[in-house]
Amino acid sequence: MDLTYTLFKSNRTLASAGASFPVTSGTLKFQVDLDAWNFTTDTSTLVMSVNVNVSPAVTSMNTTTDNTSTTYTLTSGTFSVTIVRILFFALVDNVPTAINFSFAQVNESAYNLTLHFPFFKHSLHYDPDFSTVLQGSSSTSSGDGGSTNLLPLLSLIALVIPIAFILLAVVICVVIAVKKWRWRRLTGESGSGVSL
Repeated sequence: MDLTYTLFKSNRTLASAGASFPVTSGTLKFQVDLDAWNFTTDTSTLVMSVNVNVSPAVTSMNTTTDNTSTTYTLTSGTFSVTIVRILFFALVDNVPTAINFSFAQVNESAYNLTLHFPFFKHSLHYDPDFSTVLQGSSSTSSGDGGSTNLLPLLSLIALVIPIAFILLAVVICVVIAVKKWRWRRLTGESGSGVSL
C-alpha cells in the first residue's frame, strides 16, 4: 500500500477515475495506491478507515453532492474551514469503479471516513482530498504560480526552524566532544599536560 501526500501551492483542476475536480492552494491531497492485495475470494472487499481530526472544534457542517463526489465543508467558528472531498469512483484494475463510503461524526472535532474498496486483481488507485483554509485568508492564485495563502508556508517554517536549531545543537555538541577527546588525548600522551 502506498499513500502519497501532496500539498498544493496554487489552485488547479485534477482528474482521477474519470472525474475532474478543483483543488485550491493549501489543499493536502492524498492518494491511495494498492497493488497485488491478497484477497481470500473475488467477492471480498477491503475497508480502509481514516480519522479526520479538526481543531478547533467544528461548529457547522455542510454537505454538497454532484455526479462525481460528495464534499463536506466543516466550519470551525470564525477561525477555519476544512473541506473533505470524497470521489465516488476509484481506478480498479485501470477501470473507473464505484466505491462505497461513510463519513461519520465521532465528536465535535473528530470524524471517521470509512472507504469500502471492491475486489481487484492487480491494482487500485483512489484520490480523495482534504484542505483547511483560515477564515479571512485568500485561496486565490495570481496566475504566476504564487499564492496569497501563506498557511502552507507558515506550516513549513514552523517545522524547519525547530529542526535547524536541533541540528545546530547536535553540531555544537559534536564539536565540543571532539575537542575534549583531542585535549584528553594530547594531555594523556605527554603524561603531565602543559608545564610552565
